[in-house]
Amino acid sequence: MNDSITSATQPATRPCQPWCVNHDAAGDVCHAEEISGTGLTHHASEGARIHLDDECLSLEEAAERARAIFAQVEKTREKTRLTFEDLYPEWTEAAENKGRLAAIAAKCEYLSEMEANAREQISDEPALWLASDPCPGWCTNARLHKTSDHPDDRAHDGATVAVPLLSMPVVPMTFADGPRWTAPELHLQLVKEYREVEPRVFINDGGDQVRLYATLDELERIGNAMLDLVRQGRGQGWPSVPLVPLQHGAAECDDVTCKCHEHPSFAADSER
Repeated sequence: MNDSITSATQPATRPCQPWCVNHDAAGDVCHAEEISGTGLTHHASEGARIHLDDECLSLEEAAERARAIFAQVEKTREKTRLTFEDLYPEWTEAAENKGRLAAIAAKCEYLSEMEANAREQISDEPALWLASDPCPGWCTNARLHKTSDHPDDRAHDGATVAVPLLSMPVVPMTFADGPRWTAPELHLQLVKEYREVEPRVFINDGGDQVRLYATLDELERIGNAMLDLVRQGRGQGWPSVPLVPLQHGAAECDDVTCKCHEHPSFAADSER
């Protein structure tokens, strides 16, 4: 009579280890499948044991044996095994149908977008959104506006005015033919976002270091101040608009040494 039986015929009084492939009923020992001559057994009183052949091993053989040992040890570690009932066939079928319908819908949407874009490229009709935000005469994007433009892209951009700042150190910049040293520039551009009340002026340095926006009134004040500074620097007298408002009228000042008497407004006060 054969004393070894498989785990399928092991008596229910002492169940086999999950990795057991050959149970020794006489000795109540579980045997795992050998890996590279390395065995694994389990006995109720001894626990799990690793068995090696007595032989001289090379470094490569020892490394292979070590991997085999780790593989056998890994079998003994407890692992959480979750079991679930099979998904209802109706649910599986419904999910598969939804997936097919979603794929068909995505393909149809893609083809529709491609056809609409192709028609738009050859159409001379103005973008629909221009009806509520007409393109101003200074906009350089008049031919680029499309009905399909995202609201964030519905902007009117004017031509960029670039002023080289030759007194500053040169900086590396990338051009169409490659990077090279050049003078930094001050860029001014008229811009108007979708349905804004009026345009603003975008001020930057040609890169990402300086990014400023000014309203038309603000830029007018900046422009007047800059022209006044130019006149002062060239020795052409007081600015037309004082950078710092006078604290009193020239006609009310008795101090002949006060600078207010040199201001152009003094003449206007005298005439009145």
